[in-house]
Amino acid sequence: MSGLFTNQGTSIFSGCRTGRSVKFQQTAAGTATFNTDAGSSAVTLSVNATAGTINFASTQHLLALNISSGALVKLTANGSATVLVTSQLSDAGIWI
Repeated sequence: MSGLFTNQGTSIFSGCRTGRSVKFQQTAAGTATFNTDAGSSAVTLSVNATAGTINFASTQHLLALNISSGALVKLTANGSATVLVTSQLSDAGIWI
């Protein structure tokens, strides 16, 4: 995946991605689930949540996480602690 990925339905991501800068945009009342670290040590993934739900089921290394007031972000433990590592956080949404 490279460039801009826009989700308006249901997406499930497994396996880390490395390389080019990527922006993930959750724009509708759908659900995106990240089962593994989508950013890895390359830290090139930006996530913008303007609506819907984003589930982080494992530790994430993100360049940026931007959460608008209509979005829900969940950190869910998958047998161990889930940690969010980012240098840019903009939060107007809901965390669980």
